[in-house]
Amino acid sequence: MDIFSIFGNIVFDIWSIILFLLGFFVSRYTQSKREKCQTSMDLSTRSESLIEKLDLKYKVFAIALNKFSKKKNQNINDFCEISITGESYIEQVRIICTAILNNTLDAAATKNNILSKIRDVAMITLPKYYDTLKYIAKRKGFQYNGEIKKEQNKCIIKVSYKYYSKKEINGIIKDWK
Repeated sequence: MDIFSIFGNIVFDIWSIILFLLGFFVSRYTQSKREKCQTSMDLSTRSESLIEKLDLKYKVFAIALNKFSKKKNQNINDFCEISITGESYIEQVRIICTAILNNTLDAAATKNNILSKIRDVAMITLPKYYDTLKYIAKRKGFQYNGEIKKEQNKCIIKVSYKYYSKKEINGIIKDWK
């Protein structure tokens, strides 16, 4: 054996190892067409599930508010019902915001169906929710010091900053504690 055949064998062996490692890592960090399709379907299914839960919790909350508005003699039970259903709805919004921040939802569903709901919660629902609870407490003569807390709603704030202008969001959260 001469030097060229030994050198050629070494180069061949090194090249084989490099190609093997390259193939291994590329297959681990890329997805096949089927895997991409499955991931897309999973994100879409998760988005649909969370939207359905959000819509259901909103309906329950809206029913409690509607029942309260039509009732002549509101009482502590009305306060509790609005408080519980409202918090459940807002918690579902927080769950969705966390999923958005973790990129575990379908991008199209987020853009087309979810973001407007999050914006409405930040701008309208949260302030009115706490105002309503304060109103009931005041009318019924008991103390309620609930307020919107930035700490509790960090994920809503982060999603809002990600998709809306900072000026608009700062205007919304300026009164949050």
